[in-house]
Amino acid sequence: MESTENNASPADNPFMDPSVTAVSSTEASSSGPSKAFDDQTITIDMESPKQEEAELLGQPSAPEPSPANTSGQSKPPEGGLCSCFSVRMYQPYFNVDTDQVQSRLLQSLFPCKPHTTPFMQQLEELPDFYGPFWIGTTLVFSIGVTSNLASWGSFHPTGGHAVWTYDFERVVTALGVIYGCQLVVPIGAWFAAKYLQCPLNLISVACLYGYSLVAFIPATIYCAIPSSILQWLVLFGAVASSCYLLVQNLKPIIMEHLPTQGMAIIGTISAVQIMLAIIFKWRFY
Repeated sequence: MESTENNASPADNPFMDPSVTAVSSTEASSSGPSKAFDDQTITIDMESPKQEEAELLGQPSAPEPSPANTSGQSKPPEGGLCSCFSVRMYQPYFNVDTDQVQSRLLQSLFPCKPHTTPFMQQLEELPDFYGPFWIGTTLVFSIGVTSNLASWGSFHPTGGHAVWTYDFERVVTALGVIYGCQLVVPIGAWFAAKYLQCPLNLISVACLYGYSLVAFIPATIYCAIPSSILQWLVLFGAVASSCYLLVQNLKPIIMEHLPTQGMAIIGTISAVQIMLAIIFKWRFY
């Protein structure tokens, strides 16, 4: 008996005809997944095979790399209207190392000494609030301690005040004066320059003014000695050093754009420093 398989013609057997085989394969490829996977098809994006493979395996896809910052400057993250209350807004301004802060402190204490890079240029390239913040904080506690030491050294018992007491209100007052100046003076200088169309950077001015207060720290230490003449001398010495640093760095920018009104702005900032020394002597020493 001959088998049916051997007697089948190419027309009856589709596997014997290559053309029919190609058509059958095409139909199988189009209809097969729907039958095998319950009418669900899988689409593979050939442009991103790695990402599609990760999604199929249930693995999280890698985030897209952010564009590199080639300028070398710390840029604050962009945010909405309330971004000023976010820690991320000020994080780039604390991205400095110890050597940079130490170098800026020395330049602030000795502004007459020539340096390779101008101080204002350093602040524009890499502004920081780390140094000004700790300068202000150190100055607050230095005033609180040395003013009470000076008060204790000059204390004379009387009938109504027989025992010397520590005055903690001086720390609170110093806190308001120092941080108030660090906030109000740069904003005032920047607003006046902007009103007069002078391109003055607010962040750089705030950093510069914060570093200019470092001269008052050693001055307050000497003010612990209960001598009025010595206290006036060291305070005005600190004012001279502070004003020299401010004028040296602000004068080229302001006078270039405001040749007539520039000296008024610089003079106002210097007058604020003189008033600050007077407040120190009148309120604390």
